[in-house]
Amino acid sequence: MSNITIVLAADTGYAEQVHTLMKSVCTHNTNVNFYLMHNTFRREWIDYTNQKLAASGSRLNDVKIEMDFSQYRRLPHISDAAFFRLMMQHLPVDRALYLDSDMVVTQSLHDLFNLDMRGYPVAAVQDSFLARTEWNHPTGLHTTPYFNSGMLLVDLAQWREQNIAAQLLQTATTIDKSVPYGDQCFLNTVFQKNWLQLEESWNFQTGAVQYFQKRNLGEVFPKPDTVPPVIHYTTRAKPWLCDYGEIPFIEVYWQYYCADWPKA
Repeated sequence: MSNITIVLAADTGYAEQVHTLMKSVCTHNTNVNFYLMHNTFRREWIDYTNQKLAASGSRLNDVKIEMDFSQYRRLPHISDAAFFRLMMQHLPVDRALYLDSDMVVTQSLHDLFNLDMRGYPVAAVQDSFLARTEWNHPTGLHTTPYFNSGMLLVDLAQWREQNIAAQLLQTATTIDKSVPYGDQCFLNTVFQKNWLQLEESWNFQTGAVQYFQKRNLGEVFPKPDTVPPVIHYTTRAKPWLCDYGEIPFIEVYWQYYCADWPKA
C-alpha cells in the first residue's frame, strides 16, 4: 500500500501528459492520492480519470484555482498552471510530492515520499544544466545551489506555519521583472539555503543531457545506462513534439503513453 500524495498542476493543453504521468505512477504505486490544481478541466474529465484510477486504488481530487497569475514572468513554453503549485499549502495534507506534467515515473516512489526531510520545508534536485555551467542571476541565486522545481517533496504543514504562499506571491511581485526562470526563481528565492538536495535521478532532466550532447560535451552530463526513477523532459524538447532531435529516454515516455491504465 503506497498511501502517497501527489500534486499536479496543469491546464487542458496537457491533458494527455497528465494521464501519461498518472499511468506511469500507478504502474509502480497503488493507492495514490492525486490532487490536480487547475482552472480549465471539466468535471467529466475528472470523473473519467477517476474511473481509470479506481483499478489501482487511486483517486484524483479536483482543485480548481481561481487566481490569475498572468501578470507574472515565465518562460515562453510555461503556462499559468506552473504557478498553481505556489498555493499548495491550502491542500488538506501535511506532506506531498509535486510533479510537473512533462514527467514519467519508472519505479516505486515509497522511499522518496517517506524520506527524512531533516526539518527542511522542501526537498528537490539541483538544476542539472545550471549546476554545470557558468551563469549569473540578477538577484544572486547563482551563488548558492539552485533547484529545478519540476519535482518537489514538500512539508505542507511547515508551509502553512510560515505562510509560504504569501511569501511566494510577495516575491513574485518584488522580483518579477528581473528573473530568468519565473516561478522557479520565486521558489528558489524563498527557499534559498533552506532546501534538502536529493540525487539527480529523482528529477532526471533530459534537456541538460541533450544540451551538452549537441555541443560534443556529452561527458559533462551523460545519459545513464539505467533508467532513472523520475524522468523530466525539460526544455522545449518534448517527446510529443517534432523537430527537437534525439531526446534521452523518449521511448520510456511512449511506453507509458501507450500503456493501459494499471490495476492493483
